[in-house]
Order: sequence, then structure tokens, then C-alpha cells
Amino acid sequence: MKLKQLRRLARQHLDGPMNSLGFSWDDGGYLNQLSTGVIHRMLIGLDARTNDSFQVLCGVNAALPDDEGCPLSRRGVYRGEHLTADGWSCNSGHWSCRTENEAIDSFIQISSKVSTDVVDLFSQYKTLSAAANLLHDQQHGILKAKLFLADKQPKDAISSLLNYQKRLEQPKPWDDLVESAKEKELVENLLAKIRCL
Repeated sequence: MKLKQLRRLARQHLDGPMNSLGFSWDDGGYLNQLSTGVIHRMLIGLDARTNDSFQVLCGVNAALPDDEGCPLSRRGVYRGEHLTADGWSCNSGHWSCRTENEAIDSFIQISSKVSTDVVDLFSQYKTLSAAANLLHDQQHGILKAKLFLADKQPKDAISSLLNYQKRLEQPKPWDDLVESAKEKELVENLLAKIRCL
């Protein structure tokens, strides 16, 4: 099945339940930005190696008040989960779409999981702190700290920055030393800013 046809069928069968939860269709999936800045995403796409099955990936992102990054629809997710017939998995659900009827059957199953599995997953992530907790200090310490700070959790922000600072003190062979120096300076500036609060 072609991606365009798959997404047309997705909209026919999922717009109702997803729209009722505050989601709207946006560039290959559904998006709901909460007033807290948390972004809930459900992405629908063909599996990487075949056009005979597709995946449904749900996850969280966030928009900070001073965020001038890429458009919301172009952002990925922090630690996404695949919706499968059996619930959540870190592996693709391989929903069948060999034929239009198979795809429709898959979307009917997915639609039945929206009010349970999908709602349950996203209900865990309504604050920027909850989104931050999906990130690892060692890789995303600065972003994690900014999310905590925007959610008025300065102690958690400091902890993330200090953990990231330790990691920067022990560069990995693949680290760009120029970028690492910039990151160190940014960490120090953020720590100073937080301590002035």
C-alpha cells in the first residue's frame, strides 16, 4: 500500500476518536499541544522494509516558551512506544495493510485502543517535568534542565545539569571537542542563572 493511501484510511478511521481527545492531523500523524507545552504525538507510517505493514508510534515532545526550533509537526518524540495489537512495545506493531480491507481492519483495531491504551499512555505525560524525565542526563542534560526549569523545578534542573557536566568532563572518543566546550559553557551559564533565582 502507498503511504498516501494509508494515511487517507487512517484519517477516515481515527480522526473521530483522536479529534475528540484534542488531537489534530499534522504531517503524517496526530498532534496535541497541551497548555503546559507538552506535545503528544501519534505518528503513522509504513514499516521500514515493506509496504505490507505499518506502525503507529506514540510519544511526547515539548515546546519551551523561548523555543524557536523546527515546527511542531517536524519534531520527533522522546522515547516513543509502538502501539501493537497486544498493547505497547518498543518494536513496531506491524499492522497489516497488504490490501485496503486489511488496512481498514487494522485501523478499526487501533481505533478501539485510542480510548484505553493511547489515553492511558498520554495521561502519564502532562507536565514538562514528566516529559523531561523521559530524557537521559548523559545525552540531553541541557534540554532536560530547561524543561525542568520551565516547569518551576530548579532542583531537578540543577541535578540534570550537574550530571551532564560530569559527563562532559569525561569526553567520549566520538565527541566534538569544540561542541563540548560550548556545552560546558552553556551548562555553567544555566547553573548561574538558576542559582540567581
